[in-house]
Amino acid sequence: MSRSGPGIAVGENNTVITGVQNVHHGLRGPWVVVLVLCVVLALAGGYYLLPRENTGGNSQPQDPQKAGEEPFHVAVRQVWDLPQDGTFWVFPERLPAGSLDAPSDQDQRVSRQYASRGGIRGGRNCGEVCTSVSRYHVTLTGNRLQPVHIDAIRAKVLSKKAAPSGTFVCIPPQGGGPADTVYIDLDSPRKDGMEVDKHNTPTTRIFADGQNRYAAQDEPLDFVVIGGTAEPSLYTWELELELSYDGKQETQTVRLEDNKPFQTVGWLHVPEYKAVYVQNPTGELVESGEKQPKCTQPS
Repeated sequence: MSRSGPGIAVGENNTVITGVQNVHHGLRGPWVVVLVLCVVLALAGGYYLLPRENTGGNSQPQDPQKAGEEPFHVAVRQVWDLPQDGTFWVFPERLPAGSLDAPSDQDQRVSRQYASRGGIRGGRNCGEVCTSVSRYHVTLTGNRLQPVHIDAIRAKVLSKKAAPSGTFVCIPPQGGGPADTVYIDLDSPRKDGMEVDKHNTPTTRIFADGQNRYAAQDEPLDFVVIGGTAEPSLYTWELELELSYDGKQETQTVRLEDNKPFQTVGWLHVPEYKAVYVQNPTGELVESGEKQPKCTQPS
């Protein structure tokens, strides 16, 4: 190649190469390097901007509400006030006395046998008058970053039908006093949880209005809820809690831990049973001859 003037070179076969062309081809390498560096930097920046997995270094507690959890963790179990309740079972059919073992709270085998025969266990609440009831021990543990306040407690009836009237079995109660309770009259229109007086009779005071109950996160609240009826009916129902916290309002439904509804049988108000069996002093079940659910030991 020979030079033919400033900025102009003559190559083989008299090909003219300008200075501009030389500059263009000479800069190709550096521009590629700059482009590669830009891509690398963009990828690195994107990595640091991606959401990172929480490895425990973040000390801020997670809000259970955002995780879709209920305001309270709930534990429920059915309980019996033996001094008042004694042991009462009702069955839809008349059963021969010899087909049933004597009921015992220490022998769960008998309870399973009774339940397999269609038996339903009942309780009673006696103040000035006695009412058929069921009792449930409910533990509510706060599950919000802010305290959760109970604004209302009431029952939602799921079904109501005639109580079983085939066979009535009982062990007489031994006497006792009233319990601190939240009482729900399932026959009432609103079915609010009510306070009880010293005679264990439901008052006209709504429990949530007179008792300021709230729980902080992981703080438990314990109370006994009684569902009662003065009718010869079999109720299934669930508990509804109206709650408020941090300016928000929410309703939570409470059932047994296997998601079965609560149950109350109006055994005390059945007009007539086909058979009434009572445990005598020797522990045997004998027919009392009564048609009403009178639970007194036969002589």
